[in-house]
Amino acid sequence: RDYKVTGVQTCALPILVSIQQDLGNENKLASVYSNIGVIYVAKKEYEKALTYYNKSLQMDKNQNDEEGIAKSYNNIGIVYRQLGNNAKALEAYFMSLNYKLRLNDKNGVANTYNNIAILYQSEGDYAKALKYSKLAYSIEQETGDERSLAGTQINMGETYLAMGESQKALSLIKKGVETSERVGNLEYLKSGYDLLSEVYKKSGDYKKAYKYFVKYSGVKDSLMSFEKSKELNQLETQFKFDQKDKEIELLKRQQQIDKLKIRAEEKELEKKSVYINSLILGLFFVLVIAFLAFNRYHVKDRKSTRLNS
Repeated sequence: RDYKVTGVQTCALPILVSIQQDLGNENKLASVYSNIGVIYVAKKEYEKALTYYNKSLQMDKNQNDEEGIAKSYNNIGIVYRQLGNNAKALEAYFMSLNYKLRLNDKNGVANTYNNIAILYQSEGDYAKALKYSKLAYSIEQETGDERSLAGTQINMGETYLAMGESQKALSLIKKGVETSERVGNLEYLKSGYDLLSEVYKKSGDYKKAYKYFVKYSGVKDSLMSFEKSKELNQLETQFKFDQKDKEIELLKRQQQIDKLKIRAEEKELEKKSVYINSLILGLFFVLVIAFLAFNRYHVKDRKSTRLNS
């Protein structure tokens, strides 16, 4: 619900919001708001992302959707982390964690543990960072979630590297790289290769440091090409939707004009109807008066004839 948004969906979301609002589907509207938040995060417009994540959270609460609430809090924590408000981020992460634990959502719990670990690592609190990374690591091994496991291994390796424990760092980062290669996660591979290059550089093994730097650069270029291609596709899709929006707007204006014409014709018909009815009523009264006058004249004429007789 929160992480897979294509270019087509991006352009369609404002339309979806309008449709779901009209239908009053709060549960679906919560999902739409959440996806809009994802888009703004990708665009690094974090304040806007926060606005939509909070809207999603409120909708989830209205529906008593605990799974949705857990995801919304996690997303809010990510945004506060990007805004540099770690206190608010932790508060949101732990709110998310409480719901996920209650739901027994193991993958979700591991994900939030990792987010908490990354935050503590950024603050230099390596003991707490390792504590939550290990909790995530244990769950991922249990569930067999290799894609997430790769990221956790690399994050733990980075923490050990920051602590000066190069051998532990090297072992974990290598495992993370191997797992990333196996599952085909380029983002984790990029981070892993970069860290391996740094580890070997610190140990004085410049040959291996260079080797992994070249690998890091290759993956980085691949990701950039992919992102550019995706951006071009999104721009093309956006253009098509903009054209469609213009067509829809023109259609709406034409419909409004048609409605005004119909109303004008209806008013004209109403006027004609009133005129005709008035004319008929007037003619009726004329006929009634004429009849009464004729009848009165006929009565007088009869009386006059009798008198003459």
